[in-house]
Amino acid sequence: MSSVKVDGKYIWGEISESEIVRQYDRKGRVVACVQVEDMFRPLENVAAGQIPDLRVTLKLIRDMHMRKDDILICAYVKAGTHWVWEIVNMLLRGAAEYDKTIKEENMIDFHFPSEFSNLKSPRVLNTHFTWRHLPSEIQKKKCKIIYLQRNPKDTAVSYFHHQRNLGIYGTEGDFGDFLDLYIKGRGPGYKCWFDYTMEWQSFIEDQTDNGLPILTVMYEDLKREPVTQVQKLADYLELKREPQLITEIVEKCDFKCMQQAILAKNEAHPSISNYHTLYRKGEIGDWKNWFTVAQSEEFDELMRKKMEECKTTFVYE
Repeated sequence: MSSVKVDGKYIWGEISESEIVRQYDRKGRVVACVQVEDMFRPLENVAAGQIPDLRVTLKLIRDMHMRKDDILICAYVKAGTHWVWEIVNMLLRGAAEYDKTIKEENMIDFHFPSEFSNLKSPRVLNTHFTWRHLPSEIQKKKCKIIYLQRNPKDTAVSYFHHQRNLGIYGTEGDFGDFLDLYIKGRGPGYKCWFDYTMEWQSFIEDQTDNGLPILTVMYEDLKREPVTQVQKLADYLELKREPQLITEIVEKCDFKCMQQAILAKNEAHPSISNYHTLYRKGEIGDWKNWFTVAQSEEFDELMRKKMEECKTTFVYE
């Protein structure tokens, strides 16, 4: 089995029928995916060469060489990774200026480890993987990890729009159909939110005595108290930054400003044609416009069952 990059596209090795999982929503529509461990990659993305062959790269990623000053931003899909990635780069640069590159160029999930070797230190990498898919050297090198969390209802709504904009469900996609797959952890993309969150909680608890520096940031806190949270990030990164710069970074990373800035990045990176769709609303509580009462109650009951040992208090409005 091999995975190579040709003319900017990743070529997957042969896929057997046993590796293909067909996901069905409530209307019976099918999304064919390649299952790799606990993740499902849509065949459309695989065929288009948009991502490398995870059957190959997951092992390479686990063996990836890390640097002591590497910084990792880890979060479930649509939990604010782009937002914090820009903030961290501004703090490191000491200037409220958008990075000329894009987050995806520094995303572990979408590249071979060798593609990061020429990046200048400190590297700000990001991922939606759970901890067990990440480089084992992270613990040895004591790399800094910023772990983001967002309430799962707003996450679901944002993820639905993200998938629909990518055309995975089509423009007729119904949120209820997506939610059904999201709840079951069978939708195309990453593993179930519930399992992802609990796995990270377990990992963070295990690292308490191992000296691995992990900072947990809540999306809603960053939204409500941006100055305090950006300062918290600066302190964690051991960066002394003036209050004026913190304020400037907050202003530059305001949602509306980033929406405008992303249009310029889209022009500079035409290969990622949908980049501007990554920013939709960025609100707390938008889930109320999409969940029915019955769906919300069903979700709450599932939270009680599956997240009984979860120690995070989520803010929904």
